[in-house]
Amino acid sequence: MFTPHMDSVSFERLSLKRATFMETTPSQIL
Repeated sequence: MFTPHMDSVSFERLSLKRATFMETTPSQIL
């Protein structure tokens, strides 16, 4: 099943994790 609500929640969670990862290790990405 696919619902916009679930997609939005997973997107927010992914964005938050990605932002945290970038803040934690900005030099490793580059």
